[in-house]
Amino acid sequence: MPLRLSLIAVLLIAGLAGPVVANTPAAPIPERHPTYELEVEFDAEASTIGGLLQLDWVNATGTTQRSLPFRLYPNGKHYGDGSIIVNSARVDGMPVTPSIADDPTVMTVQLGDAVGPNERVRVDLAFETAIPVDLSGSFGILQHLPEPNWWALADWYPVIAGWEADEGWYLDPPTSFGDPTFASTTANYSMSVEHPAELLLIGSGDEVVSPSDRDGYATTTFSETRLREFAMVAMPAADVTASSFDVDGQSVTITLPTAWSLPGMFSFIEARTRTALPLYANWFGLPSDEQLDLTAVILTGALAVSWDQVIWFDLESIVADGVLDDAEATGLELVIYHELGHQWLAAQIGTNSNDHTFLTEGLVNTLVVAIVRERDGADEAVLVMGGFVAGPYRAFTNGTQDGVVDRPISDDRSGVVHSFLVYGKAGVGFEAIRQEIGDDAFFEALLALGSTYADRHFAPDDVLGLFEEASGQDLAELWSFWFLEEATDVADVDAVVAGSRT
Repeated sequence: MPLRLSLIAVLLIAGLAGPVVANTPAAPIPERHPTYELEVEFDAEASTIGGLLQLDWVNATGTTQRSLPFRLYPNGKHYGDGSIIVNSARVDGMPVTPSIADDPTVMTVQLGDAVGPNERVRVDLAFETAIPVDLSGSFGILQHLPEPNWWALADWYPVIAGWEADEGWYLDPPTSFGDPTFASTTANYSMSVEHPAELLLIGSGDEVVSPSDRDGYATTTFSETRLREFAMVAMPAADVTASSFDVDGQSVTITLPTAWSLPGMFSFIEARTRTALPLYANWFGLPSDEQLDLTAVILTGALAVSWDQVIWFDLESIVADGVLDDAEATGLELVIYHELGHQWLAAQIGTNSNDHTFLTEGLVNTLVVAIVRERDGADEAVLVMGGFVAGPYRAFTNGTQDGVVDRPISDDRSGVVHSFLVYGKAGVGFEAIRQEIGDDAFFEALLALGSTYADRHFAPDDVLGLFEEASGQDLAELWSFWFLEEATDVADVDAVVAGSRT
């Protein structure tokens, strides 16, 4: 018997209960995550993908909105001959005419009636995206590679701009370093893609392939709740090899081009995945998603890219000689650990990765060292901290150069220097914090980060506050030294590297 009914019975027996009044059910709390429903055709011959996007948007901004900005990233100049055209738009069934800003990646849809907090509106967009061919812009995340007929498909559909409580809509133009795709909340996705039957589509969420009414075509549907973004790759199904396994209830599938499936490659990736996933889940107090796809594409200026529930690895240089040698194995291992970390930091726990890239990249690099320390011991941890994390930045500093870590991505700063700082210096900085406050406080703060900011995004002051609360220490000076100043030297770096042993 439910406890509430048991208490009522006791009061009646004692003669203390008044009239029984039926409880009025509380009004349901509205689902705060937007829902994207897409029904699209992927035309490989024309190099286009497009169709209908139906958006059910709940106003979770906390303020009344009269318009809704969308980002049309394929219109960015770094995508060359790529583009996205919105042919028609409706708001709650009524036709509207969107406006395009001076920046062609920003489109605004007027909502008609004002939409108050927690109110919802439906927006329908008919669109078509031209997929650029053999393009290096934005790391190659949206392109067709005619040889070997691979497709990288990210940021290809209209997406709501990110919202920041203190700043409003994030409408900064994209840079050559990537699209500002962070979002204030995650979203639900339901997607149907009609495509040439010879192509295998691998993307975020549950995938189901079925025959299409069109000869030579198939339909792949994807569905998932609370995704940070949706991305997929396409490649000839006849040319791939796949292997699946389970890690603590999470289904993981590795799909690689057969030409890249070197002897031992699948078991190597599986072993590192089995090591890392439980550690990240424990550190952040958040379980892994139900499924994860690990696959391959050819990127430009990046070894891998992690999207929500799918990770792309560029293995081209590793497999070129047909052998996974020791040096390549070490590098690939650390990249795997790093990208798996983004399934938590960036996917489940979001941040403005354009303005504060170091929060995800630097902190994940510190955790890569923690994985190595856990799996391989102190000596290996020092080697990884001194090489993979700190090495490039140490060389940069040894040349009497430095830079501020916490600054927005900009074409004004070299991509190489940016990487030295947000991956290297930031990784050393978070390790310095761990050494200062100890493991107990450090990982207590990560648990709080997971419980507080899951499906949201955090700012620098938020994570600093969590480290201070967990440790009881004032860390403002240490935080400023590593992330806000240009005052480090080789001795500072070497001291942290030496301390990473324990």
